[in-house]
Amino acid sequence: TGMTYFGTGAAFILGCMKADIRPNRDFDLSKIRALGSTGSPLPVTGFAWVYANVNDHLALESVSGGTDLCTAFIGGARLLPIYAGELQGPSLGAHVQSFDEAGNPVIDEVGELVITQPMPSMPIYFWNDPEMARYRESYFEMYPGVWRHGDWLKVNERGGCVIYGRSDSTINR
Repeated sequence: TGMTYFGTGAAFILGCMKADIRPNRDFDLSKIRALGSTGSPLPVTGFAWVYANVNDHLALESVSGGTDLCTAFIGGARLLPIYAGELQGPSLGAHVQSFDEAGNPVIDEVGELVITQPMPSMPIYFWNDPEMARYRESYFEMYPGVWRHGDWLKVNERGGCVIYGRSDSTINR
């Protein structure tokens, strides 16, 4: 195949791993330069499966964003090293941090994923919420003036990020 970039979800990668699918046995995947994974955190075992069963020289870019934002705010950066189980860092223009319960930025601790400055694609209100009560409650109640996304996040000293899943039920509302 002449494909150079493949975008997929962590669930697909983990499903292939569980089913013992080995695509590089049956196909020439040597031209793939990058593989993007989103939808949920890709664990270390998923990284290992990709490098062993797709190809071992591609840039594996685990990405996190939000349907509500229509964008990614943490993802890959081709100039940075890739560490299994980690997202490389904030996307261009995304002021992402991890906050503790008191609203202080934390490093090497799991906290709330927050965006401390506006992004162009942030929603400005919810439909059928004329008083903006649900909107404020969903994103700005815990840390006034700061977007709380609803994911657990650890940012390490080198700027790499690990997402540990949802911290709220915004998706289920």
